Amino acid sequence: MYNASIPLHPESSPRTMETAQYLEAENWLSFHHVWGKMSDATISAIAQHLQFLPVLANVSIYRENQIPQGLYFLKWGTVEIYRNSAIGKHHITDHKAGEVFGYLPLVTNELDHAYQANAVTLTPSEVWFLDRDTFQALTQAHPDFQQEITSLLVQDLEQFTQRIATEQARIQGLQPYLSPLPDTEKIVGSS
Repeated sequence: MYNASIPLHPESSPRTMETAQYLEAENWLSFHHVWGKMSDATISAIAQHLQFLPVLANVSIYRENQIPQGLYFLKWGTVEIYRNSAIGKHHITDHKAGEVFGYLPLVTNELDHAYQANAVTLTPSEVWFLDRDTFQALTQAHPDFQQEITSLLVQDLEQFTQRIATEQARIQGLQPYLSPLPDTEKIVGSS
């Protein structure tokens, strides 16, 4: 279990970027394979609203059923996305440097839509945080930002579909090894 977490209220934890960090964020977004496709105005608008969030390893960023606080850009480090289940932790995916996460419940535009998984840092990481209200305003003001978020959703859906197909193939492969016990046999004893 992870014993540390970032505060649930983003205004108390991220630090507003200084000019050098803003320029670094703008440069990073400009050269990123996804975000670099956006207009200079959109990149600048995003960069000026990002908040700097250094995070140690094994720190929970968000939890299942938590109302989303915002969008997370992973500048460097590794973040695991997982769900808790009756048999333990179920790994979903890892995010590496340059990826974004936490956007799924934000795009529904419903205030009570919560995270369906947990996010935790596996390594010391640097995260750039874009709060929920700013995210909503930027997607409205900059259609190219909304388009890139939609593209990420499509990629996630394709990955999910592939995972389901692989799991179904694995289950079908196990079918010959599964057989019910005949009703006619009596159990002699128990241990």
